[in-house]
Amino acid sequence: MKLAYAIALFAAQLATAHYTFPDLIVNGTTSTDWQYVRITANHYSNGPVTDVTSSAIRCYELDSTAATQAGIATVAAGSTVGFKADNTMGHPGYFSAYMTPASPAANSNQAGLGKTWFKIWEWAPKYSPSTGLVFDSENIQQFTFTIPKNTPSGQYLLRGEQIALHVAGSSGGAQFYIGCAQLNVVNGGSGNPGPTVSFPGAYSATDPGIMITCRPATVVTRPPARPSGLVEDSENYVDLLPSNLNVLLSSVVNDILTSVACQEVYLLSFMLFCYLLALCDQWIKLKAAEERRLLECRATTQSSYGSMPSLTASTSNRTPDDPQTLTPSTQATNNKPREVRGEPEVYKCTCLDADIYGGISRGFDF
Repeated sequence: MKLAYAIALFAAQLATAHYTFPDLIVNGTTSTDWQYVRITANHYSNGPVTDVTSSAIRCYELDSTAATQAGIATVAAGSTVGFKADNTMGHPGYFSAYMTPASPAANSNQAGLGKTWFKIWEWAPKYSPSTGLVFDSENIQQFTFTIPKNTPSGQYLLRGEQIALHVAGSSGGAQFYIGCAQLNVVNGGSGNPGPTVSFPGAYSATDPGIMITCRPATVVTRPPARPSGLVEDSENYVDLLPSNLNVLLSSVVNDILTSVACQEVYLLSFMLFCYLLALCDQWIKLKAAEERRLLECRATTQSSYGSMPSLTASTSNRTPDDPQTLTPSTQATNNKPREVRGEPEVYKCTCLDADIYGGISRGFDF
């Protein structure tokens, strides 16, 4: 029981290391869970998306009803919006936000299926030779940003994302935590957001900044990208990946992985060890119960027959009706004499272990 409790406890800790984004924040007001955010497939498990080619990388919806079950929040262009997680976001990684015009409506399953997504915000880490990458976003529970003022009015999907990098040393190791809110933007401008991408399609599993290769750090910086064809306040629209991460994260230092790398692998290994230990514990208990029943059976036999006579009973000077010539089993069951013809007397005890072995009876002779 204690081992089962320990396994359940570690499984719960593993789940609580992950999170979802169920709540939309608009100008400081937080919605209820899944009021405006499409309910995600991980709303119980909190597990991430790891396959960037899967359709789940778009909004990670639970099913086809997620869009119609969520409402549409009315938000003015230039408002501060964001997402609140259901748990502390303890993984290192960077955040970003994308929008897409929603056609025919924000609560339609057809919204956001094409190459229509544009990035409006990012939160990249800091770097110095002495500290390596530092994620100020680590251990927060919510993140907010501004919808660009010149975003045209209309209905949109707003996609919040964290790419967690704690086990991103191989392809498919990065963890994507995603939430999509349904918006109706009002008081907008006449901007033309871009560049645009599709989900899936925006990322590759081996992109710098998604797969981290550990090697000595060398820092190469480049000026922030300024894509052409953006709205008036183009500083609010940024490149597909954080401005310095395309090269910087490809040469990340070992610091990221030293403290938290492979923690889920360790926990799963420990849970497997606990499971095997529980099996061994159960086997030992079964063997102990078997031995205990044998001892009880011997004690019962000896108390029924008294002290055992010699195993070789002499037949000289004895009559067929002499009680001393009877075997204990015959005397106890039939109470009728049976002649012993010089054979050793055998004492047999049979113990039934049906309650232990699921109905299988086992006999033990001694």
